[in-house]
Amino acid sequence: MARRLSAVLATTSVFLGSASGNILVEHNCLAVGEVESAAATGSWQFGSSIANHAGSGYYTWTGPNHFGSTGHGTLEYSLQITTPGEYTFAIRNYHSDPDPTESNDVWLKVGGNSWVKCYSELVGMWQWMFKMDVGHGDTERPPKYTLNAGTHTIKLSGRSNGFSIDRIHVYQESCVNMANARNAFFTPSGAGPAPPQPAPVASLPTQPPVAQPAPSPSVGADFVEIMQPSRGCCRTSSLGSGQEVLPVLTGHTQAQCEALCAADTSCTGYEYHTWTNGCELHTGAGDFYQTSGYELCRCVQKRVVVGSPPVSAAPTTNAPTSDTATAAPTTAAPTTAAPTGTAVGFGQDMVEQNCLAVGEVEAIAPTSGWVLETEVADYSGSGYFRWAGPNYFATKHAGKHGLLTYTLRIERAGLYQVRIRNYHDFHDDTEENDCWLKVGTHGWEKVFSNVNYRWTWQSKFDLHLFELNPMASYQLSAGEHQVLISGRSTNFRIDRIHVFDMSCANSADYTNPHFVPSGVAALPVAPLPITHSSEDYTELSPRGCCRDAAGDGGTPIEVATTTTEHECAARCTANDACAGYEYQVVLQACELHPSESLDHTSPNEQCRCKERGSSIDFGDAVGLELDAEEQHSSRPTPASFQEILPQGCCRTAAGLPGDEADVVVVDDRSQCASMCLGMDTCTGYEWHMWDNGCELHNGVGDFARTLSHEQCQCFQKIESEPAAEDPSRHRRSVAAFGASHSSVTLAQATLAGMAVMMVAAVVAVVAHKRRSHGRVHVIHEGDSFTLGDTSVVSAC
Repeated sequence: MARRLSAVLATTSVFLGSASGNILVEHNCLAVGEVESAAATGSWQFGSSIANHAGSGYYTWTGPNHFGSTGHGTLEYSLQITTPGEYTFAIRNYHSDPDPTESNDVWLKVGGNSWVKCYSELVGMWQWMFKMDVGHGDTERPPKYTLNAGTHTIKLSGRSNGFSIDRIHVYQESCVNMANARNAFFTPSGAGPAPPQPAPVASLPTQPPVAQPAPSPSVGADFVEIMQPSRGCCRTSSLGSGQEVLPVLTGHTQAQCEALCAADTSCTGYEYHTWTNGCELHTGAGDFYQTSGYELCRCVQKRVVVGSPPVSAAPTTNAPTSDTATAAPTTAAPTTAAPTGTAVGFGQDMVEQNCLAVGEVEAIAPTSGWVLETEVADYSGSGYFRWAGPNYFATKHAGKHGLLTYTLRIERAGLYQVRIRNYHDFHDDTEENDCWLKVGTHGWEKVFSNVNYRWTWQSKFDLHLFELNPMASYQLSAGEHQVLISGRSTNFRIDRIHVFDMSCANSADYTNPHFVPSGVAALPVAPLPITHSSEDYTELSPRGCCRDAAGDGGTPIEVATTTTEHECAARCTANDACAGYEYQVVLQACELHPSESLDHTSPNEQCRCKERGSSIDFGDAVGLELDAEEQHSSRPTPASFQEILPQGCCRTAAGLPGDEADVVVVDDRSQCASMCLGMDTCTGYEWHMWDNGCELHNGVGDFARTLSHEQCQCFQKIESEPAAEDPSRHRRSVAAFGASHSSVTLAQATLAGMAVMMVAAVVAVVAHKRRSHGRVHVIHEGDSFTLGDTSVVSAC
């Protein structure tokens, strides 16, 4: 319902828009208006179902996309300016497409200026992010116009279907109170109280509760500088700049910047620029994950003192999404400790203790499509769930298939990572590798991992935004939240859930899949790994059904209906004539085949054709036997690592990070070291204690110094020098070879020498595979050695 103001009086400070004239009046460098003060035109549709809107509702463009034309459903507002100057135009907006570049913009025209596309990049939340796109290379700034005193016209025209707009703020940065300029519920003096929300909509009130004053540095708010890995500018987990309020306010002291943030309920912290005395306020809860490492920058997070008024808006019952991505708290759960002896942290209810909550997925019965299994070794608890249903890639399927529901009780509000221990064994690590996840009031997100053939904690968001895939993180208030998981990719397995605040949780606990919180009964012990599993077999590529050289299905040795592929592999292992098997996923059928039927595959996503592996003795394979001395001297001395002190992150002599690869989250530091050992190009690694991050380095000069940080360690790979060789050793080797073989050609001697090198290579690969809990099967065929499904080394 549009609001009606009786008249425009000379003493009126600012209007929130009037039904008759749609007038915004600037006072103290700020003009405020509700979009619904103008009647909806064209395909603009009034709505109030999205919680936390201002005023009586908002408008959503329901018409077609108009990317190349303007003037569709034009909304018109009058703006009265008394203080001339440069004004920033901000429109509070919302869009929910998982792709942040879709359904995210509107056309804007101010006065006699041209129409300009204005957009935002944040999904699933009301926000002030509003940038104009006036051409390539000029997109990262809000719309600004120099306005004279007098009356100007604001026009909005539909551009992208599904884009919602709520409120208009026009302000002059040099003189406005930024706490008011960014407050979606600000009511100017003289404008009267904002109208109440319609009764059926349980959204946030249209203005802050009178009885609950905004936090300030002395009452309710505390500010902590982020020094991870060192002093610098604020960055998210994906190294983005976050939800900053642009432009940066210059000419402010740091104390003034902090006071602005303290007075603004939507402010979650600030970035201070010492070179310009610049104050950059932030509204994103995840903007303080780390810093850029720039000495002239200060990243300061606003935190709520226990027992003080919360920073987020008042509680609501219909799960609103706030401007700051900070979920509005639901009805708080009791914060009393659970009685001793209860299974705290396990079961359907997960309770945070010491910044960590843990849960076994099998604590609840599997829902339709999920299957409880125990075939893949090294799971925790009594088993894991595998999604046996079809693929559900479209967002519309999220939460609709195999919904698993867990309750999470948070005692301490903060930024929490949600990691799901998972496993997938498809040869392409981008397939069969994800599920749908929803936590609390936040939207459904695809969560995936790119680590295959082993259990992993990697749980990344797929943001479809410049390849940025941060670990799943949520700002959670104290109280009760729901963790929901639903099926997305066939054969994806999930084992355990860990929810933790990295700033205070013990990394040794949140990376331990068998960790048991205090006061919890011991978990069931997982059975020992089976002797013969499907990991003993190499899948033929491309994925499909087994075929012989003629392209036929061949003659199976045995056909059986089995429950799982594991049972099919076990049948083949028990049959000496079986060279491999074909498993049909939908029919759950198993065919055992001789080697003739394993020539190639007929592509079929519902088939698995796997060949049985075998180990060989290298001496028998190439007709070469090594004596003890030869074996010892031919095996390379393994590399070791030396920590660069003082403790900190790796830096070159110039203080730069060097030639580093992307950070990979692993289980522990030994795994990071193993990865470096397995790569010839790796010269060392940097270990991040705060998130178990492994950063491999390729530059020889990356270890000249360190950037001091107590949560970072720098390790340089030290290659041991081989022992001095005895020239006669080679003569003894050839003599020994000739004694056991009557005729030795040059080619045979060369092959023998290369076999020695192959032994060293295989030892290294086997060691690496053992460290990553894998298996290596070496098969000798002619002049090549095949190391399972990992590599092929030619001897030619």
